[in-house]
Amino acid sequence: MWSTLTLLPDYPLLGLGGQGWQSRNFQYQSSAYLSKKVHNHFLQTWVDAGIGAVLFFLGMIVSFALLCVRLIRFSADNEQKMLATALLLAFLSVVTHSLYDFNFSLGAIGIYVAAVMGLGASLSFVKKGGNLLAPGLNVVAVMLMLILSTVLLLGHTEHQTGRRMLLEQRVGEALVHLERAVRLDPLNAEFRLELASVYEGVGRVRSDNDILQKAKVQFERVLFLDRYHPRSSHLYGTFLINNGQFDEGLNYLMQSLQLNPRFGRAYALYARHCLDKALELYFAGEKERAAIYLEKIMPLEAKLQEYAPGNLALALSLGQTHFMLGRDNQAEEYLQAALAFDRDRASAAMTLAALYKHLGKGDKSQEYFNKALTLEQQSVSVYQTFVRVRTPL
Repeated sequence: MWSTLTLLPDYPLLGLGGQGWQSRNFQYQSSAYLSKKVHNHFLQTWVDAGIGAVLFFLGMIVSFALLCVRLIRFSADNEQKMLATALLLAFLSVVTHSLYDFNFSLGAIGIYVAAVMGLGASLSFVKKGGNLLAPGLNVVAVMLMLILSTVLLLGHTEHQTGRRMLLEQRVGEALVHLERAVRLDPLNAEFRLELASVYEGVGRVRSDNDILQKAKVQFERVLFLDRYHPRSSHLYGTFLINNGQFDEGLNYLMQSLQLNPRFGRAYALYARHCLDKALELYFAGEKERAAIYLEKIMPLEAKLQEYAPGNLALALSLGQTHFMLGRDNQAEEYLQAALAFDRDRASAAMTLAALYKHLGKGDKSQEYFNKALTLEQQSVSVYQTFVRVRTPL
């Protein structure tokens, strides 16, 4: 909630629009966490739709409370007074809870509150006659909302059906449902992201450039709809790298880091891509170009430590980078640190085994080689790669 208070001064009048919080909150966090909602519905409304929506929401609360108070004070029917009191307390309990929760974002709570307000309104005096225009406009507005809600609900249903078919490995049928979901709700970035991922998977399996192009179109649309979410630029960057546009993809990965500078694993993935490219160029004899990609890794440590002090996500990459650059002491230091990071322990041990082999320390090399094998059998490929790096850059 506190990060919301730092965000609001930047977008006070119109807010960020629907789902804006889940995209932009990364840039305002004081510590790393994941949350799709603000834990305060008043602030959530402000972030989504601006100060005008908050005033409307407050007006709704105050007007209903005053209606109940009038019924309690002026009604001659004691049973009606008790009912009005119960409705007021039920309404205010939900509103009060909204000060530290996003309960109004839940459909069931919205229906409950609407029912309470409807019951309260039914207890008030109804004037006979009057202008029929206002009720007619209300009916039209309700019908439009009903049609829109139905279309969005159908989109959600198609999306869930598509996801279920993916789990059942019925990819062709899943694609049909996901495409329908996007047509029914074209502004939903989540639906397009799912569709893009399926297109990419199918295109790669079939080596079909037309399907891969469809995936690219969807990824670009996701980036347009949800440009501030680090996930959008990260996934698009990964897609570009996997499809031969390495440098452009790397730029999008860096953009993702800038949008969420506290996510240590994103730094490690960026560094991993740079290392893989450097190794590819090294073994192709292009050592100068390989060094360029290694140098892209070095500044990452200072940035990560600025936002997440003590984070070891880059230790393995930095150790392997120093290894390739011939800085044996620094390589050993970072690789030993990486042994404390569960995700990278096997690769760190195998790289240490390669390092000690180069240094002529056969016993230590064998020790770390065996240690790595007990952690992960497949890690032997790391040893096979780095033991081939005989001449440092």
